[in-house]
Amino acid sequence: MGSRHTGRCSMTQTRKKAAKPAAPVQSDWDRQLETERMHDRHYHRDPQPVPASRRFVVGQLVRYGSLPDCRVDVVEDEGRTLVISYANRGVKYGKPYDHGNRLPRVVRWHDVLPVVEEAPRQFTTDDNVWRRMTARPSTLDALIGNARRWGLIDSPDYQRSYVWTDENRANFLKSIFDQNDIGKFILVVHDYHETRVEVLDGKQRLKTLLDFTDSRFPYRGVYYHELHWRDRHIFNETLVQWIEVNRARVKRSDLLWLFLAVNAGGVPQTEEHVAHVRALYEEALRSEQALTLPA
Repeated sequence: MGSRHTGRCSMTQTRKKAAKPAAPVQSDWDRQLETERMHDRHYHRDPQPVPASRRFVVGQLVRYGSLPDCRVDVVEDEGRTLVISYANRGVKYGKPYDHGNRLPRVVRWHDVLPVVEEAPRQFTTDDNVWRRMTARPSTLDALIGNARRWGLIDSPDYQRSYVWTDENRANFLKSIFDQNDIGKFILVVHDYHETRVEVLDGKQRLKTLLDFTDSRFPYRGVYYHELHWRDRHIFNETLVQWIEVNRARVKRSDLLWLFLAVNAGGVPQTEEHVAHVRALYEEALRSEQALTLPA
């Protein structure tokens, strides 16, 4: 009995002696770089055929997203792939940190910008009315439900009356059932407590949606309430984007300018109606300028 026990112990000791030496401890840099290369191989499995149009050199300062103090450490694949390093500092849970080291990131050349002297701003402005809007992805069912709940201001003075024919409405509904893009809707919200909205863009389309779902007219002989459940589900779940404009944040001239800018498509506006809206726009500008002049 004792000899068998001794034998097992000696075998265990032999296995321990024959064990492979432990792998060398990786530094934070090596461990992070290995992970980065694994991610790069996963997300960019095929070599990029497009040659790099921006050339970088080792040591060059660059910008990559919001990472701080980035520079190029390695240039690979004829400039298509870069290994950059960045300072391991930032803010976490509202508290700033700085570990005093640098970490690598494997990136593609088109995601990196060189640090250069920027040209003066000349193409955009913060006062653009488009920057004072909120885009909201939605479904048709949600859009129609909100329109009913809010209550629509039916005919602002810059809007034309309902002009779509039966053919226009049928073509629009066909686009929905075919799952084609039906454009965006721009809604002007007047009061968030007793919400009333006016439709700046999409009046004909929204009216068609409301009337069809109210079964006021059929599509190819079938009313909304008669649709197969699958057709009705696809109709209701069609994705659409509506853009919300807070009336308190824009001037009347902004709304009229928007109307003229976005209503170039669809059923063409008549020359008389465009001239009417332009006259309203110029009148609004004169009124707003008069309000800003000193007494």
